[in-house]
Amino acid sequence: ATAQLLMVSGDKTGALAQVEATLKAHPESSRPWVSTADLLQASGSEPASVMAAYREALKLDKTDMQAHLGVIQLLQRQRDFDGMQKQLDDLEKVQPNGLQGRYFKTVLAFERRDLKTAFEMSQQLLKIAPQNPRFLQLAGMIEYERGGYLQAVAHLGKALANSPTPNTVRVLMARAQLRAGDPRKAISFVQPLLDGDGAPADVYSVAADAYLQMGNSEAAKRMYTKAVRINPGDTRGRTALALADLTEGRGDKALAELKILAGADSGIEAEVV
Repeated sequence: ATAQLLMVSGDKTGALAQVEATLKAHPESSRPWVSTADLLQASGSEPASVMAAYREALKLDKTDMQAHLGVIQLLQRQRDFDGMQKQLDDLEKVQPNGLQGRYFKTVLAFERRDLKTAFEMSQQLLKIAPQNPRFLQLAGMIEYERGGYLQAVAHLGKALANSPTPNTVRVLMARAQLRAGDPRKAISFVQPLLDGDGAPADVYSVAADAYLQMGNSEAAKRMYTKAVRINPGDTRGRTALALADLTEGRGDKALAELKILAGADSGIEAEVV
C-alpha cells in the first residue's frame, strides 16, 4: 500500500525502492512480485519486465489469482491468444470452473472471433451475475459483433448504469446506436464526455460518425479534426477530412493526404467505403 501511495504521488523511484525492500523482507511471498509487476506496468515499463515479475509471483504461489490475471491480460494486449489459452489452462488447474477463468475464456473466444462460443459463454455468465458490469459490457460487445444491435444496447445500458468506469461503455453504446440507425441517441451517450476536457480520440470519432449520419458535415469535420489531433494514426478520421477537403475544392491537399494514407494502410479502400 505504501508503494502504491508513492506511485500515485509521482515518486516512482521511492515506490520501486519500497517494493524492493518488501521483496527482501519476504522472499517467500508472491505478493511483492505482483506489486512490482503492477508498479512497472503503471510506470510504463517494458511488457517483458512486467511479465517476468508476474511469472516470479507464480513460481512462488501458483494459486495467486492476481498474478494469473495479470499474465492473461498482458497476453491479451499482446494478442498472444495461444499463450492466453495456456495460462487459462494453468488457472483452471488451481481454480476449476472459477468465475474469473470463465470470464476470460469468453474474452478469448471473442478475440478469436468464435462468436457462437463467446455468445453461449456470455449468456452463462449473465445467468450467474446478471448485473455485473464487466459481464454486461462483454455480452454487449459480442451482441454488437453478431449484429444484435438492440440487444447490445440493452446490455450496454445496464453496464453503463452499474459501471464505475463508464467511458468505454458510453462509446460502445454510441456505436451500437449508430448501427441501430439512431445517431441522435449516439450523440447523447458521448455528450457528457464531449462537454468535459481530455476526451479520448474514439469519443470524437464516434461523435463525428454520428454527425455525419445526421447530415451535419460541419460538426462531423470538427469532431474528426479533434480525433486526428489526438490520434494521428486514425486513418478513418484522416480519410474523412481529406474527402471534406476534396468536396470543398482543396483537391491537391486532399489527394496528397490520400496518397500518404494509401501508402501507410493497405486497407484504406475499406475506410473510404
